[in-house]
Amino acid sequence: MSVIPAALATATGLGGAGALAGLGLPYRLR
Repeated sequence: MSVIPAALATATGLGGAGALAGLGLPYRLR
C-alpha cells in the first residue's frame, strides 16, 4: 500500500470529522 493515499484518506477522515464536530457543536449548544 502506498503511504500517500493512506495519509490523504486519514487527513480527509479527520478533517471531515473535525468539520462536522466544529459545525455541529455550536448548533447543539444553541
